[in-house]
Parts: sequence; C-alpha cells; structure tokens
Amino acid sequence: MKKCVKGSYTVEASLLFPIIFFIIIWLIYLGFYLHDKNRLNVIVDDSLLKARYLIENETDLTAGDVNYEVYIKRGVLYGFIGSLNEKEVLLLEYVNNQLKSGLLIADNITVQTRLDRWKVGMEINADFSVPIIQVQKLFRRKLTLTAVKEIPLMDTEEFLRMFDIFSGVAEKIPAAEKVLNGLSRLLKKVK
Repeated sequence: MKKCVKGSYTVEASLLFPIIFFIIIWLIYLGFYLHDKNRLNVIVDDSLLKARYLIENETDLTAGDVNYEVYIKRGVLYGFIGSLNEKEVLLLEYVNNQLKSGLLIADNITVQTRLDRWKVGMEINADFSVPIIQVQKLFRRKLTLTAVKEIPLMDTEEFLRMFDIFSGVAEKIPAAEKVLNGLSRLLKKVK
C-alpha cells in the first residue's frame, strides 16, 4: 500500500509562505530602522562636537580649520555679549547636508538646535515610513526616530583670561581676595 501525499506539501507551503515572507520583510525593515536610528545618532554626535569647536575656537564645520583672525578679534567678553545666531544657521546647514545622504527610509525630518554660552543641544525627529501596508501593520504604530543629545561647552582659554582679569581686580577688595585664594588653591589641586 502506497500513500499519496503529493498535494499536502503544496497546501502547507501555501499556508506558511505568507507568514515567512512577512517575517523576512519585517526583519529587513527592522534593519532599515536600526540603521537610520544609528545614523541619526552619529549625525547628532558629530554635529554637536563640531558646534562645540565652532563656538569655542571659531573652527570651520566641514574642514575643522581654526580661523585664528576671528578668534583673536573676539575680545575678552565675547562669551557674554557675542551672538550665536550666525553659528546656529551654520550648524543647521551642516546638519541638513549630513541628513541628505545615508538615511535609507526615514522622512519628514525635523531638526532643532539649542545653542547658548554653556551648552549645545540638538534634537532630530524623523518618521519611519514603511511602504507596504501589511508590513506597516506588523509594526502596530507609526514609528518615529529620535536622536537627542546635549553637551557642555568648555572654553578653558576664556576662563583663564577672565580669571586673570578678575584676579587683578579682586586683589584690591578684601572679601574677593578670600574667594580668589580659594579658587587658586582649587586650580592648583586640579593641575
């Protein structure tokens, strides 16, 4: 007695194939999602580091060269009275140029920057669009990619310059001299 099972493989395959197909597509899009999320984080990290150098040392965002003429002309109180509007525009241009390449499936990208004298921050939001509706249902909700980071500014040269100026003034005021001596001891410990 010979059993005939030729058609059962076809039925089983027709039932399993759509499930396996959507799992494979879902994994591919998950890879796209992770790639774009990582790329946005890299762009934020790189841009914030370059923005720090731009604000502290007047460097070019793309080449990284220091513009010594502008840096020297800034003056002693630049940290308190200088404007960051032009630098924010340069930073947004740089970030938008970085976002033009390397992203696979993210769209509707919005960039927000926060620049002040003490810190630089950035937030990038993007929608993750899946063109296949059935695969989109597997993700259950609309996915958004978000990269947020903030770094402090550390302008040591400016701090030392201001310390020298105010230490000369503080030597003439008894209460300020006590604070100045405390700061001097603290700086010696740090060295």
